[in-house]
Amino acid sequence: MIKTDNISYLKRGYDKNKLRKIVFMDRDGTIHIDKVETHLINDLEFFPGTVSFMQKVISLGYDIIVVTNQSGIGKGHYDIEAMKEFNLYLVKELEKHGINILAVLYCPHIKEDNCSCMKPKSGMFKKARELFNIDMNSSIMVGDQTSDVLASINIGITENYLVTTGIYDGKYVLPTELNGKVIVCENLTEAEEHISQNHL
Repeated sequence: MIKTDNISYLKRGYDKNKLRKIVFMDRDGTIHIDKVETHLINDLEFFPGTVSFMQKVISLGYDIIVVTNQSGIGKGHYDIEAMKEFNLYLVKELEKHGINILAVLYCPHIKEDNCSCMKPKSGMFKKARELFNIDMNSSIMVGDQTSDVLASINIGITENYLVTTGIYDGKYVLPTELNGKVIVCENLTEAEEHISQNHL
């Protein structure tokens, strides 16, 4: 199994002691169009609502941490350096819009590794809690798969959104056990509307 510290990117000079509320975001299919194991810089294509969503949650006092399963590494389809290069490019492109990502955390493993960091397990959220002083009760998760919101629910996050812009392509049925725990949205624009109303 690949050894990892789960850190792809960390914002420089951050205050470790500052109490933060976080919007955790999945990457592929949530922030940008999922082109299947996206890892080439030329393939980065943000969704129309990505920049506005991030600007809104930052204006509401949240920091943003990206948590991404990257099993393509474990499968040998690309390496950690290629992923880190892509993630840094993503961060720099968002900086052009005044968006400062606090961290990008990743899991490089495959399901058969039975690691502790691949969503729906909560290892990347625990890593974030080691790095930063996070109020999980006031934090939010936005992803495009059931595994994303299961990981956040397991760590104690109670405000969870699932956008259908990823693998479900608009066709998603929320499992019964997640009723009342997850709000399903067509895209980040709709998620932004919900969060804006919930945090007036």
